[in-house]
Amino acid sequence: AVRESEQSVTLSIILSQASPKPFQVVINMVDMTAKVGQDYRGRMKTVNVAAGLKQKNFSINIVNNNKVECVEKFSAVIMLATTCGVTIGNDNISEVVITDDDVIAAEVSLSQSQYLIAEANTTLSISVMLNVSVTTEVMVEIDVRDESATATEDFNVSTPVVFIVTIPVGSTSHSFDISIIDDMIQENNETFNITMRLLPSCLQLSIGTSSSTVTIIDNDVAVIQFTSSVFSGFEHSGMLSASVTILRGVFCPQRYWYSNYVYFWKCIRK
Repeated sequence: AVRESEQSVTLSIILSQASPKPFQVVINMVDMTAKVGQDYRGRMKTVNVAAGLKQKNFSINIVNNNKVECVEKFSAVIMLATTCGVTIGNDNISEVVITDDDVIAAEVSLSQSQYLIAEANTTLSISVMLNVSVTTEVMVEIDVRDESATATEDFNVSTPVVFIVTIPVGSTSHSFDISIIDDMIQENNETFNITMRLLPSCLQLSIGTSSSTVTIIDNDVAVIQFTSSVFSGFEHSGMLSASVTILRGVFCPQRYWYSNYVYFWKCIRK
């Protein structure tokens, strides 16, 4: 294996015995996960072997590209020896492994740890962020959990409550949406939680902000009115009954005292 920052790798051609004559060996480089021009230089290389040698070293240039990337590989294959009497053995392929040693640490985070959104806003967009561009996609698992807010009553996600978000190659973010339900119920502000965890990757990733609390700000005002503009009763009964209705929101039933009488107000939820 070779570290990317070393910028070259040395391989050896081994002979079972020395040749009395000089000859040339043609080496062909074959892409695997490493790509010529991006990760190493030169598709083909000719190596001159002097007479009397049993080993000849040669080097291949490695590209130090300052990108956060996975371990990458290519192969060097002996294709041809140009002198009669020199044949290619079975062990003619060498696999070169390039390990990334860029000092930039790739970190994945949710874009915020706290979100405040009005109930009237229909959609909350949340981003998964990378601090640097990387050479492979990054996948995280998102888990949306109820607190005082309840899924399907206060918010909806277009996917299951636990789902995968993928940041594409070359991108530094990807967003997902959560729909907020604008009901007609007066209620306290409500919350739900989002947590994120990294899925296995060939990259050396760290995690930053991994959880967020979403607070839904209620926008409803309870509207209450009498069910009629006129109520009647008998004087001898000593009590008049009236009723109210809730046009919007929720009004908790309350008992109102007046002098020696108790008035009960029946509230209706709509």
